[in-house]
Amino acid sequence: MMPCSKCWGMIVTLFLWVGPAAAVPIATSGYQLSTLVTPGIATGGVAAVGESLFVGVGSYGAGAQSVARIDSGGTTLIAQGFGSLSGMTYDAAGDRLLVGDNFAFGGSLGSAATADNLYAIPSPLSHAGTPFQAQNLEVLLPTGATLPLPGMADVTLDPRDPTGQSLFVTDSSESFPPNGLLLSVDTATQTAIPLVSGLGYAAGVAATATAVFFGEVDAATFQGQISRLDLTPGGGSSVLVSGLAGQADLFLASDGNLLATASAYGGASEVLRINPNTGAILETVASGFDFATALTESEGSIYVLEGGSTAGSKIYRFSPIPEPASILMLGLGFGWLSRLGRCNRSPGFEGSDA
Repeated sequence: MMPCSKCWGMIVTLFLWVGPAAAVPIATSGYQLSTLVTPGIATGGVAAVGESLFVGVGSYGAGAQSVARIDSGGTTLIAQGFGSLSGMTYDAAGDRLLVGDNFAFGGSLGSAATADNLYAIPSPLSHAGTPFQAQNLEVLLPTGATLPLPGMADVTLDPRDPTGQSLFVTDSSESFPPNGLLLSVDTATQTAIPLVSGLGYAAGVAATATAVFFGEVDAATFQGQISRLDLTPGGGSSVLVSGLAGQADLFLASDGNLLATASAYGGASEVLRINPNTGAILETVASGFDFATALTESEGSIYVLEGGSTAGSKIYRFSPIPEPASILMLGLGFGWLSRLGRCNRSPGFEGSDA
């Protein structure tokens, strides 16, 4: 049986997370939609670890943004001082939350303390008290006057490296026309090596042990596409799916498929489930967003950042609704266990917790 402390944690989490459903996004029939309360407008990326959700909060501006943890204990700011947060992911081996900041322009920090770099927040699941200061958390040190990642977009772990030091990063580029990049980053040696260059505005990134998936937006048409880079010896890159209404984030779901935002600012915006081998769109998880940007998944639930406007920036949670047959079987299972318990109950212990 589940311990009482765990039961209470789940109840607190339920009240914390389940708010009134949003009026704009329309979930498919297989999901329950709720809104998460964040301490300020949601921005940048999202990452989930068990019941803990990490999200950027705050308005765009030098030092104006923070990273918050939302869990059964409430909401905790764990790091602050960012200017324009982007992608984030959790490194379990190093117990650190990796986040991007792409605030700077022209390759220079100017008056900003952080930007155009990758940052690592230590002990994100347990940190409490004074938030860490972003400028003390750089992963790649600036070289001269040039910042290492001028258009830091998204980050994911390299599954082939159990130490968590190897990452894949997309850089959207701050020039026009863009020169978006997919890079291999080694945080131990503080090096970043381009794997694919000449992209449009590079966007989401996800990886398996054999392939890296990366999104981009065409600078002329603003259509999105997702490509696959084969990590086997001699492997190249190829387009997996194209013609999307933009592209912002990718995530490798627990079922082995890709979750992707297909977002056009001011236009169509949806979350898709995509077969990573064929590029076939298997499901439209939700549609009708103003501008779906970041997403993640944990324990079957999908979290999507709605970033269309300052007033509307928030986090939606899409929880799968069990099939009727599953609910019936679950009820029968509990009934069988209850009957078994009554049959096996020893005399003299009626009603006892012993």
